[in-house]
Order: sequence, then structure tokens, then C-alpha cells
Amino acid sequence: MRRWSGILVLGFLGIGGILAFLALELENRLSPRRSPEGRSTATGSPRRIVCLAPNITETVFALGAGDSVVGVTDFCEYPPAATKRTRVGGPVNPSLERIAVLRPDLLLAQMPNARAAAFCREHGIRFEALRMETLESVLSGIHRLGVLLGRRDSARELAARITAELAAVRRAVAGRPRPRVFVTLSRRAGDLSGLYTVGPGSFLDQLLDAAGADNIFSDAGRPYPEAGKETVQRRAPQIIIETLPGLRLTPQLRRAFLRDWQMLSSIPAVKAGRIFFVTDPAVQIPGPRVAGTARQLARICHPEAFR
Repeated sequence: MRRWSGILVLGFLGIGGILAFLALELENRLSPRRSPEGRSTATGSPRRIVCLAPNITETVFALGAGDSVVGVTDFCEYPPAATKRTRVGGPVNPSLERIAVLRPDLLLAQMPNARAAAFCREHGIRFEALRMETLESVLSGIHRLGVLLGRRDSARELAARITAELAAVRRAVAGRPRPRVFVTLSRRAGDLSGLYTVGPGSFLDQLLDAAGADNIFSDAGRPYPEAGKETVQRRAPQIIIETLPGLRLTPQLRRAFLRDWQMLSSIPAVKAGRIFFVTDPAVQIPGPRVAGTARQLARICHPEAFR
């Protein structure tokens, strides 16, 4: 299964963390002027939609508009019906030639993309960049898509369900001691260098809070900072959560991941054997399944609350 980590660290988050944000900002400055919403002048209800991010694809399907989706990225694996749609490449640099063949009337992106936006203006295609990065923007993105797709009632129901499920997780862990947690983003076994983690402004940082935990990098200056081994050791997490979406974690591979941490054996999480792996592909996707991710994190941090 393709992993969203490629997008998380190289797409709307990455090219080396903060560099993606700088690259997108430069794209925006160099691109022709467009309306504040980044849309073309095309109007009418969309009948042929191309989605340029897994979270966008999941949301469109969750709102009941999946039959209108004609194209998705190479990383879109959920729901299963999405895998039957034409692949158009990656979110940052999709194949405009494939998109043109699909004749869409709406192109939905996670982040601004000057090249795709210019293509849409040239071809009279509506373009929307939704920026679903935090819990608040996931919910507002759902409502925005409800408007764009003529699915307002479905959007209200979906947003209300997510909100209620997150509230239930918070209630389950309320009043319990909050462990210090370190989250890794899709590293390779055998290497603790170049670790990426979550900081303020990321949905995973917010989900940790909902799960009754304190993120040891909640004071970082950006949503997805690089985390040096020495800094992790100094901040002494009580729990380490390795997010490895879509990875087939064999017993041998698990042992390899655990073995890496033995070089930092003074860390409380390593001493206590509290190193956990989350391979659910949804873990790094800021979309309709965020409440399920919050519950997974809460079960790790407070297993006694769910017995």
C-alpha cells in the first residue's frame, strides 16, 4: 500500500519540513493573480472531480459524491472505490496531461498549487485549495466541500459526527495523568537520524491533546519539525509512538525498529518498553477518520480508560 508519509514529509508538509511552505509561498507570489479562493470562473455543480490529496478524496467520498470523482493521486487508497479511479500522479506535481484527458470541471487540492491553478484557469476548470491541516480546518474543509458539491446536509452530519467522537475520546481520558509523548513520522528501521515529528499547528498535535497526552515538541516553531536524537533524549518522553502508515510490520521489522532505540536507553519510554507502532494508513491523513486516530492514540496513552 502506498503511504501518505510521502505526502506528509515531502508534500504539503515537506521537501524537508519548512521548505515546502517556502516553496508554496514562492509559487503563490510568482503565479498570476486569482480570486481569494483560488478558483476559476467555471460555475455549476461539479460532475467530474479530480482530487489531489488522500484527505480530499476521502472527504468527497464520505460526503456521498464519490461517483463524481474521475481522478485521484497515486497516494489515494481509501475508500477502496477510490483505487478504481484514474491516477494522476502526486499532489505536488500531478500530470496535467492526464488531468486534461479526464475533462474535470472541478480540481480539489490540499494546498495552493500555482501550476495546477494556472492550468485550471486556462481550461475553465474550477480550482479549490482547501488547506485541511488542523482539526478546525478539517471541519471547515468538510463544510466547504459540502457547499461546492451540493452536499450541505451530509457535511453537517459528518462534521457533527467527528466532533461528537472527538468529545467522547476527551471524556474518556479526562482527569488522568498526561504522559509526555514523542511521535515519529515514517522513519526507516536502522536509522534514528533525520527524525520528523509533530508540532503546533498540526492535526496530530491536536489529536495527542485530545487523547490526554502532552506532545514533547508542542513548543516547536513549525507543525512538522525535525527532531534531533539529543533533543528527544533531553525531553525524556514517557511514550514513543511511531507512525508507519500502510507498513507491513513483521515481527522481524518490529524488532529492528525497537533495536534502534536501545542507543537511547536512558529515555523513560525505552526503559519501560513503551514504544508503540501505528500502521493504520489513516494516522497521517487529516480527513474524516481523525476521530478514529484520536481513539487509537488514547488507547496507547491510557489503555485503562478503554477496558
